[in-house]
Amino acid sequence: MGRTVAISLLLAGCLIVTAAQGVLAASGHPLVGIVHVHTTASTGTLSLEEIALRAEASGVDVVLLAENYHLQFNYNLLPLPGLLRISKSFPSLTQSTIAEYLNSVANTNRRHPKVLLIPGIETVPHYFWTGSLWRGNLTMHNGQKNILIMGLYRPEDYQGLPIIGNPEAARYEVGSLIRAAPLLFVFAGLGLLILQRDRRYRVGGFQVSRRRRPWRLALFLIITGAVWSTYNAPFTVPNQNASRPNMRAAPYQALIDYVNRRGGATIWSYPEAKDFHVHTYPRTGRFGAKFVTKTDPHPEVLVTSTGYTAFGAIYQDNTTAERPGEWWDQALEQYCLGHRDRPVWGLGELGFDGTIKGKFLNSVLTTFFVHERTADQVLAALGAGHMYAVIPERGIRIRVRTFTLTDGPREAAMGETLLVPPGGSVTLRLALEAHDGTVRSFRATLVRNGKRWRELEGTTPFSLALNDTPS
Repeated sequence: MGRTVAISLLLAGCLIVTAAQGVLAASGHPLVGIVHVHTTASTGTLSLEEIALRAEASGVDVVLLAENYHLQFNYNLLPLPGLLRISKSFPSLTQSTIAEYLNSVANTNRRHPKVLLIPGIETVPHYFWTGSLWRGNLTMHNGQKNILIMGLYRPEDYQGLPIIGNPEAARYEVGSLIRAAPLLFVFAGLGLLILQRDRRYRVGGFQVSRRRRPWRLALFLIITGAVWSTYNAPFTVPNQNASRPNMRAAPYQALIDYVNRRGGATIWSYPEAKDFHVHTYPRTGRFGAKFVTKTDPHPEVLVTSTGYTAFGAIYQDNTTAERPGEWWDQALEQYCLGHRDRPVWGLGELGFDGTIKGKFLNSVLTTFFVHERTADQVLAALGAGHMYAVIPERGIRIRVRTFTLTDGPREAAMGETLLVPPGGSVTLRLALEAHDGTVRSFRATLVRNGKRWRELEGTTPFSLALNDTPS
């Protein structure tokens, strides 16, 4: 059996066509794509060159890369947060290497014209700590609550990304005075060097006066203040503070808005993923301190955040957000009610870095419908919802030849909105086939108003014309 087709038709007067675990089509030329791929530029094991070669051999037309960006977690120890801290870093891009990365992608595209590589990054907008290292319950939250960013092609667009750990996004404010406080030690030490103390004592019948400077105390203050200030420099306040508790959607919304202003696309990555690991710091040694990293499933972000482009609707894990009436349908309903400026789209998320056994470049596919084979067209299809996602089974995937909604002379394809007047009717036309042209059985579910509407079973090739009156 093939996987399930999900078609969402929401609310009278507002019909939206979407596709999750299945197949729907829009006008244009289909490009088979994969989303969320790491290379040796960050945490992957394969180079850009190797990814391009493997993608071509796997029948993949477009690869949306997602290299880690500023992937470093810090825990500052009081009372000297700039001087004493635990830090865990992973291979990732920074502002100093982003230009080289963008150039490498462009050069690889020229060498491999059959595969289109689109540069992107994976970000950790915010994480926070609870508990205490001394009490043994230190926990870092939301290190895997991530957003993918696509469509930013200039290095300067990355400079001010409002994500935790990005020094370029830090700013001067009142808190800068606190971070600069160690300089007072330096000034105090310099003041003691300037200050002279007279010490008077008697020798025989004479009174002797001797001038002294408190060198030891002065040098201690100067050295302490200088070292401490070096760790706090340049005294800017981070855009996001890991010592603050759960800030809910605020830091993520700030990142989405920032990317939107620069014409990019944002994708919520693995919204139902969970993470729990116990770490020892340092990694070796008898007296290592333990701390935990933890991320809970967070599908509610589909409703609590706005303006993002898409989310990982299906991947090689148990997902529920794309099911009838769940978080995706709720977000689409918000759009139909006028509470969102644009719909939310689901895609297939691969998450490939070359290290997971059984995960291949064609394990999770997203097909984009474009008029030209360019990165801009692929991202436009992403933003418009002209795409569908599928997890092939035994190398076979069901695809569509036709999918339209018509209301008299008007027609809408996948990703488009059709406004139907009260009492109006629509006709759904659907045609499915196996990608290799063979006869394959399938099972499909049509979802309407967040509820299962029709169950379809048959074999490919398959076609259907279904009339409906929205209510």
